Amino acid sequence: MELVNLKLFGPFKFTNGRSSVFSDKLSNERGIYLWTVKYKDGYLVYYVGETGKSFNDRFKIHLDNLKSGQYRIYDPKLFTQGNKKLIWNPYKRGALKRVRYKKEFNAIYNSIQQQLENYIKLFELFLIPFKDKDRLRLRIEAAISMRLNKAGEPIGSFQDEDIKYKPRKETEVTLSVKLSSPFKIHGLQRNLEV
Repeated sequence: MELVNLKLFGPFKFTNGRSSVFSDKLSNERGIYLWTVKYKDGYLVYYVGETGKSFNDRFKIHLDNLKSGQYRIYDPKLFTQGNKKLIWNPYKRGALKRVRYKKEFNAIYNSIQQQLENYIKLFELFLIPFKDKDRLRLRIEAAISMRLNKAGEPIGSFQDEDIKYKPRKETEVTLSVKLSSPFKIHGLQRNLEV
């Protein structure tokens, strides 16, 4: 079985400064990434993503979507405890109707602005540069997410359930992936079959 060795880099922040994901040289790479928060003796993964664009381009889109209310926003204090209490949900009536929520989001923005800023500051971002085939990148992203979802609480329920991933098809050859990181990321398997 072919072995793919990957390394996690980070943590980075959305915010400006020395640890900003936007100012690191890796921001020009593409690959897989994790949105995490500090939790106990490590990091708890909230979101697993991938990009064929640069990390820089993808994270600019993510940050714009966060700030404009296109993504869920959770209570930041509870979020660091592994609890997800929504303070804003653009998906409450279906993802296709998110555009209708702009007025609603704008109406509550002043009351949640500080919570939103604190929420964005919480995220610790890990990058996994990967230049190989797009399909393999999607399979690795899916394998990481599926393993996290099968983990015990709060790891398994910390990711949003409605994210769609593209795991290995039965017709695709199984590959072995080894992830290396000096950081403890709760529930992350260091060896995956994708």
